[in-house]
Amino acid sequence: MVSGADQKVLLSIETEDVSLFLKGIPYDLRYYSFKQYQNHLKFEQEWMKLDIDGIGIQTCMVFDASTNELRPYDQGPFPPIFFENGVYQLVILPKTDEPLDFYHEHPGLRNAVSAVGEKDRSLLMGQLDFKNEVGFSTFSIRKNGEEILSVTLEIFPSKLNYKKDYVQLLREVSDEVY
Repeated sequence: MVSGADQKVLLSIETEDVSLFLKGIPYDLRYYSFKQYQNHLKFEQEWMKLDIDGIGIQTCMVFDASTNELRPYDQGPFPPIFFENGVYQLVILPKTDEPLDFYHEHPGLRNAVSAVGEKDRSLLMGQLDFKNEVGFSTFSIRKNGEEILSVTLEIFPSKLNYKKDYVQLLREVSDEVY
Protein backbone atom coordinates (compact mmCIF):
# COMPACT_ATOMS: atom_id res chain seq x y z
CA MET A 1 0.00 0.00 0.00
CA VAL A 2 1.26 3.48 -0.88
CA SER A 3 1.45 6.08 1.87
CA GLY A 4 2.60 9.65 2.34
CA ALA A 5 5.75 8.20 3.90
CA ASP A 6 6.64 6.85 0.45
CA GLN A 7 6.93 10.41 -0.86
CA LYS A 8 10.51 11.61 -1.37
CA VAL A 9 12.20 14.69 -2.73
CA LEU A 10 13.09 13.40 -6.19
CA LEU A 11 14.74 16.50 -7.60
CA SER A 12 16.25 19.52 -5.88
CA ILE A 13 17.77 22.38 -7.88
CA GLU A 14 19.33 25.58 -6.53
CA THR A 15 20.08 28.47 -8.85
CA GLU A 16 20.90 32.08 -8.08
CA ASP A 17 17.21 32.93 -8.74
CA VAL A 18 15.20 29.93 -7.49
CA SER A 19 15.05 26.82 -5.33
CA LEU A 20 13.08 24.01 -7.03
CA PHE A 21 11.79 20.87 -5.35
CA LEU A 22 9.92 18.01 -7.02
CA LYS A 23 8.47 15.47 -4.61
CA GLY A 24 6.68 12.19 -5.26
CA ILE A 25 6.74 8.42 -5.03
CA PRO A 26 10.03 7.19 -6.55
CA TYR A 27 8.72 3.90 -7.88
CA ASP A 28 6.06 2.61 -10.21
CA LEU A 29 2.83 1.81 -8.37
CA ARG A 30 2.84 -1.76 -9.72
CA TYR A 31 5.49 -2.30 -7.04
CA TYR A 32 3.82 -2.30 -3.66
CA SER A 33 6.80 -0.95 -1.79
CA PHE A 34 10.03 0.88 -2.34
CA LYS A 35 11.95 -2.20 -1.17
CA GLN A 36 10.29 -4.33 -3.87
CA TYR A 37 11.26 -1.73 -6.49
CA GLN A 38 14.88 -1.73 -5.26
CA ASN A 39 14.94 -5.54 -5.61
CA HIS A 40 13.63 -5.19 -9.17
CA LEU A 41 16.42 -2.71 -9.98
CA LYS A 42 19.08 -5.26 -9.01
CA PHE A 43 17.96 -7.59 -11.80
CA GLU A 44 16.80 -5.25 -14.54
CA GLN A 45 18.65 -1.97 -14.73
CA GLU A 46 17.28 0.86 -16.83
CA TRP A 47 18.52 4.42 -16.70
CA MET A 48 16.36 7.50 -17.03
CA LYS A 49 17.38 10.53 -19.01
CA LEU A 50 17.26 13.84 -17.21
CA ASP A 51 18.35 17.17 -18.66
CA ILE A 52 18.74 20.32 -16.59
CA ASP A 53 19.82 23.60 -18.12
CA GLY A 54 19.72 27.09 -16.69
CA ILE A 55 21.34 30.30 -15.62
CA GLY A 56 23.38 30.27 -12.42
CA ILE A 57 22.79 26.65 -11.40
CA GLN A 58 24.49 26.11 -8.05
CA THR A 59 23.44 22.58 -7.07
CA CYS A 60 21.28 19.85 -8.53
CA MET A 61 20.41 16.69 -6.60
CA VAL A 62 18.50 13.67 -7.94
CA PHE A 63 16.94 10.84 -5.94
CA ASP A 64 18.73 7.54 -6.57
CA ALA A 65 16.22 4.72 -6.09
CA SER A 66 19.01 2.14 -5.79
CA THR A 67 20.57 3.87 -2.76
CA ASN A 68 17.48 5.67 -1.35
CA GLU A 69 19.23 9.04 -1.23
CA LEU A 70 19.73 12.27 -3.14
CA ARG A 71 22.93 12.35 -5.19
CA PRO A 72 24.50 15.06 -7.33
CA TYR A 73 23.08 15.23 -10.87
CA ASP A 74 26.53 14.82 -12.41
CA GLN A 75 26.97 11.47 -10.65
CA GLY A 76 24.28 9.74 -12.74
CA PRO A 77 22.97 7.68 -14.40
CA PHE A 78 19.90 7.16 -12.24
CA PRO A 79 17.19 4.48 -12.23
CA PRO A 80 13.69 5.61 -13.30
CA ILE A 81 11.78 7.64 -10.70
CA PHE A 82 9.10 9.34 -12.83
CA PHE A 83 6.20 7.24 -14.13
CA GLU A 84 3.04 7.66 -16.17
CA ASN A 85 0.01 8.37 -14.01
CA GLY A 86 2.38 9.55 -11.29
CA VAL A 87 1.53 12.75 -9.42
CA TYR A 88 4.44 14.93 -8.36
CA GLN A 89 4.37 18.00 -6.11
CA LEU A 90 6.38 20.92 -7.55
CA VAL A 91 7.49 23.85 -5.38
CA ILE A 92 9.56 26.74 -6.76
CA LEU A 93 10.80 29.32 -4.27
CA PRO A 94 12.04 32.66 -5.64
CA LYS A 95 15.24 34.17 -4.28
CA THR A 96 14.49 37.63 -5.64
CA ASP A 97 11.42 39.89 -5.69
CA GLU A 98 10.94 39.42 -9.43
CA PRO A 99 7.86 37.35 -10.38
CA LEU A 100 8.37 33.89 -11.88
CA ASP A 101 6.33 32.00 -14.46
CA PHE A 102 6.02 28.26 -15.00
CA TYR A 103 5.72 26.95 -18.56
CA HIS A 104 4.91 23.51 -19.98
CA GLU A 105 3.66 22.95 -23.51
CA HIS A 106 0.74 20.86 -22.22
CA PRO A 107 -1.99 23.26 -20.95
CA GLY A 108 -3.12 20.81 -18.23
CA LEU A 109 0.35 20.72 -16.70
CA ARG A 110 0.99 24.41 -17.36
CA ASN A 111 -2.19 25.46 -15.54
CA ALA A 112 -1.57 23.07 -12.64
CA VAL A 113 1.28 25.23 -11.31
CA SER A 114 0.46 28.72 -10.07
CA ALA A 115 1.67 31.50 -7.78
CA VAL A 116 0.93 31.28 -4.06
CA GLY A 117 1.69 33.88 -1.39
CA GLU A 118 2.66 37.53 -1.38
CA LYS A 119 2.42 39.36 -4.68
CA ASP A 120 6.03 40.60 -4.57
CA ARG A 121 7.55 37.30 -3.46
CA SER A 122 5.13 34.52 -4.35
CA LEU A 123 6.23 30.96 -4.81
CA LEU A 124 5.06 28.67 -7.59
CA MET A 125 3.37 25.47 -6.54
CA GLY A 126 1.26 22.68 -8.03
CA GLN A 127 0.94 19.04 -8.93
CA LEU A 128 2.32 17.59 -12.13
CA ASP A 129 0.08 14.65 -13.06
CA PHE A 130 1.51 12.65 -15.95
CA LYS A 131 -1.76 11.00 -17.06
CA ASN A 132 -0.91 8.26 -19.55
CA GLU A 133 2.14 10.25 -20.69
CA VAL A 134 5.34 8.42 -21.56
CA GLY A 135 8.61 9.78 -22.85
CA PHE A 136 10.14 13.19 -22.36
CA SER A 137 8.39 16.08 -20.65
CA THR A 138 10.00 19.52 -20.41
CA PHE A 139 9.04 22.43 -18.20
CA SER A 140 10.71 25.77 -17.68
CA ILE A 141 10.84 28.60 -15.19
CA ARG A 142 10.85 32.13 -16.58
CA LYS A 143 11.71 35.49 -15.05
CA ASN A 144 10.63 38.62 -16.94
CA GLY A 145 9.81 36.43 -19.94
CA GLU A 146 13.33 34.96 -20.08
CA GLU A 147 13.88 31.27 -19.45
CA ILE A 148 16.13 30.83 -16.42
CA LEU A 149 15.72 27.08 -15.86
CA SER A 150 14.65 24.18 -18.06
CA VAL A 151 14.07 20.62 -16.83
CA THR A 152 13.40 17.61 -19.05
CA LEU A 153 12.20 14.46 -17.29
CA GLU A 154 11.86 11.00 -18.78
CA ILE A 155 8.48 9.55 -17.86
CA PHE A 156 8.46 5.74 -17.83
CA PRO A 157 5.41 3.60 -18.59
CA SER A 158 3.85 1.51 -15.87
CA LYS A 159 2.77 -1.39 -18.05
CA LEU A 160 5.79 -2.24 -20.17
CA ASN A 161 9.49 -1.76 -20.46
CA TYR A 162 9.22 0.75 -23.27
CA LYS A 163 12.83 0.78 -24.32
CA LYS A 164 12.85 -2.96 -24.99
CA ASP A 165 9.16 -3.57 -25.63
CA TYR A 166 8.77 -0.54 -27.89
CA VAL A 167 11.50 -1.81 -30.22
CA GLN A 168 9.87 -5.25 -30.24
CA LEU A 169 6.48 -3.68 -30.94
CA LEU A 170 7.94 -1.73 -33.87
CA ARG A 171 9.44 -4.94 -35.28
CA GLU A 172 6.11 -6.73 -35.02
CA VAL A 173 4.24 -3.87 -36.70
CA SER A 174 6.88 -3.63 -39.40
CA ASP A 175 6.72 -7.40 -40.03
CA GLU A 176 2.92 -7.19 -40.23
CA VAL A 177 3.08 -4.29 -42.70
CA TYR A 178 5.47 -6.16 -44.99
